[in-house]
Amino acid sequence: MNLDQLRELSKAATPGPWTSSWNRHGDGYVRSRHHGMQYLLDVEYNYAPGQDVLADAALIAAMRNHFEALLDVAEAARELAQSADQRDWTPALGDALARLEAQP
Repeated sequence: MNLDQLRELSKAATPGPWTSSWNRHGDGYVRSRHHGMQYLLDVEYNYAPGQDVLADAALIAAMRNHFEALLDVAEAARELAQSADQRDWTPALGDALARLEAQP
């Protein structure tokens, strides 16, 4: 999936801010309020041993809240990598961009 496709997904998704929380049973939730409506994603507690559903919910909320800024950084990195003067970037940048664009 490329950066343009990721940006389209972000535009189509419910805007934030998103927050994470949990109930007394240990189930994790990711929530957003938009136009007076609450949107809720339930993160199932039925995980394999060693997995932390609350950390997963917090990560999902944080990623959504920062996604546009991260896409901006990735686009700036892509522009730099494609610039005529590639002395300013490292092979690690090219490798990171290739991994990002290779994700389904």
